[in-house]
Amino acid sequence: MKPENLRQLRSLVSKGREFFCGATADGDADRIGMVDEKSRILHAHNITSLVVHNLMRNIKDEDINVVYTTTMGRSFRDAVEQYKGKGHRVPVGRVGVINKGLELMNQGKRVIIGAEGSNHIMFPDKRGKFYENTILATGAVINQCVRTGEKLSEIIDKTNKYDFLGEQNYRLPGEAKEAKEKVSQLMARLEKDYAGIVAGTLEKDDGTLVESREKGEWFSIRSSNTEPVIRMNVESTSEKRTCEISAKLEEIIAKFGGKSE
Repeated sequence: MKPENLRQLRSLVSKGREFFCGATADGDADRIGMVDEKSRILHAHNITSLVVHNLMRNIKDEDINVVYTTTMGRSFRDAVEQYKGKGHRVPVGRVGVINKGLELMNQGKRVIIGAEGSNHIMFPDKRGKFYENTILATGAVINQCVRTGEKLSEIIDKTNKYDFLGEQNYRLPGEAKEAKEKVSQLMARLEKDYAGIVAGTLEKDDGTLVESREKGEWFSIRSSNTEPVIRMNVESTSEKRTCEISAKLEEIIAKFGGKSE
């Protein structure tokens, strides 16, 4: 997720011969990182939307299920809805995605993918397991592009109609107890004022999530489970609107002492 960790990969793709894309994994190979042939970084929703398109061309079942976290971008959900799939949204965290996928599979439902905003991508296997597979995700993206005859950058631009800010982190001041209190106050403020930021539906299953499906925009503010950090995600249909939403959120976060990391 951190651009600096993809610096070498991007350099290889941009300065080498004409590559199709660049792909890598983290140390324990459960997160994927990809860049297109222009060395642009792909978000999790860019990757998983292409995986869905690639998988669904050979699937005729009417009852198709996917699991995804609250911070996944709209292009993934658009791909799922295009094939009339059923999405199951869970709080951020790979364990929640895996557990929900296994639960659905144990109910006899067909699950094709689990998508987590921090680039964990899960698939079912013949053993009845549901875990990350970075090689399968990479292969599905390449296969989709080869099948359509399009460059990766072209197909990403065509399937993604949104401007995604990318996760932003803000550290709150004070010791653990004080910071936790500030988080509670911040969430209460957002619940009161969210309509002036995005006039949508409020959900509180994982921090504060507000979405307007009609306008194609949403924001998520949630606290880290391990440190006094607020994580912000914003997406809309234009860069200008994304900046407007994020600026309003940053103004509120700053009032509670949050500083960008």
